[in-house]
Amino acid sequence: MSNSPVIKKPRIFLFHGRDTFTIAERIRYWTQEFEKKYNRPATSIDSQTIPGEQLVNAIQDALLADTLFDSVRLIIIKNVFALKKDSAQRIHTIILDSFEKLSDTRFVVLCEETIDKRVNLYKKCMDLQKKNALSIEEFLMPTGETLEQWISTQLKKKSAHMDAPAYTT
Repeated sequence: MSNSPVIKKPRIFLFHGRDTFTIAERIRYWTQEFEKKYNRPATSIDSQTIPGEQLVNAIQDALLADTLFDSVRLIIIKNVFALKKDSAQRIHTIILDSFEKLSDTRFVVLCEETIDKRVNLYKKCMDLQKKNALSIEEFLMPTGETLEQWISTQLKKKSAHMDAPAYTT
């Protein structure tokens, strides 16, 4: 038997950046794979569409509520960094507290377009990343040759055609 330590993979993810198309594609893929594997839908919470106290309850229920027959859950929380200051502090505190108590049956994805790196939630995410408890991935808008490759790949996926001079620099 090996005495090597077991490396635990993160269960919390932060996807952020201006390339919201690729973030949405990644979330769609993860959701589809989760639903295939566990035969249950992912939970998606968008802080821009749920008002005040309902948002608090939705996040608390998704992250912390356990039932007798609870199984694995994928929880996607969008736009919590974009909340107004008055509600942001409370929601961020709930999320941070839940990270410490998060069940092994929960996988959490935070999705953001822009992040204020000065807020406590982001700083805590950075600390958790250093402990391999959280994974942060930034999605930058492709430019130059990377953009050309991305366009070419998207065209192939859609079985579409466009002459290269139309999208090359």
